[in-house]
Amino acid sequence: MSCMYSVGFYVDRYEEDDPLPVSIQVKRPRMRAIHPSRFILRSPEEQEVSTLTAAWNAPELFRTGVVRAHVFPLRPSGKQQWEGLLAVRFPVPVEGAAGLASERDFGGLLRQDRKVVHRFNRRVTVRPLVDTDNVEPAFTFVDRVHLKPGDYELTVVMSGADRAEKHADRIKVHVPEVPRKQLMVAGPTLGKAVGDELVIYAEGKDAGDDRRAGSEAFTPLMLQYIEDPLDLIFLTDACLVGSTGAVKRAQKLADAVRRDLSAEGGMESASIAPIPLALEQYGRVHCQSIVDVLPSTTVTEGDFVFAAEVVSGKDTVERGEVSFAVDLTTPPSDER
Repeated sequence: MSCMYSVGFYVDRYEEDDPLPVSIQVKRPRMRAIHPSRFILRSPEEQEVSTLTAAWNAPELFRTGVVRAHVFPLRPSGKQQWEGLLAVRFPVPVEGAAGLASERDFGGLLRQDRKVVHRFNRRVTVRPLVDTDNVEPAFTFVDRVHLKPGDYELTVVMSGADRAEKHADRIKVHVPEVPRKQLMVAGPTLGKAVGDELVIYAEGKDAGDDRRAGSEAFTPLMLQYIEDPLDLIFLTDACLVGSTGAVKRAQKLADAVRRDLSAEGGMESASIAPIPLALEQYGRVHCQSIVDVLPSTTVTEGDFVFAAEVVSGKDTVERGEVSFAVDLTTPPSDER
């Protein structure tokens, strides 16, 4: 039999961050109190460190939906390696006079079998050009990664306006094996043009090498759920990893790349003219990169599948697809 009690007491003299002993005596025979042997009155600095440590060790407890992370494998970059995009997205609320800074610190660790294979640590500062009242522009950080096949775990932690406020996300990532000596379709990866959003591409380990993406640059969509009209961009690669001889043999089996958009139930919504299969050589990797843009007028309400196929005549040799939903009746969101 056990009971739980809350005990409070006053401490007149103490030093912040200095452990103090605790002892609780029970007068009733054959009963004892189980309790921590000491406590610490933490300084604001130590409180932040303690909360930050907890967010890294148990991000599920800090998963508020404010920060989102994802890894998008794009195309093979070697016999046993993929090139991908690691993306982090969160809002940066701005309120107050022009030039008043709003800062957010964030970082991430990508692990495989407890080994850290990629990390980043950044601070973003946003300053409004005019007096602003409660505006929350979305910020997206995109980093290129090269990953071997296997299972990964990505953890991202972001500090809010209050330094003790933490938001986190942890996701599992599976990178497939790279097919050898056969045609494959990598993607499609769903995204959009940056427009007037704040998107930063990392060009190295240091923040000084980062660059802001232009309005026409590609940024991946974190959610396959679209709530306001967008011109959608699809990145697709038809690839083969192998010798030149393997490419010649494969090209006898396929002659074109076909893409199409179908609505729920398989009804074709948009058809794109096939293009001839023409692989370019990058060492032992041979790829053909294709960018398709579908205007917002093409994609209205409903569930959709965008598919890319390597074909021989009317026969499909390899296929890749991405599903997404469009709901324009929902108020616009920055969760994309």
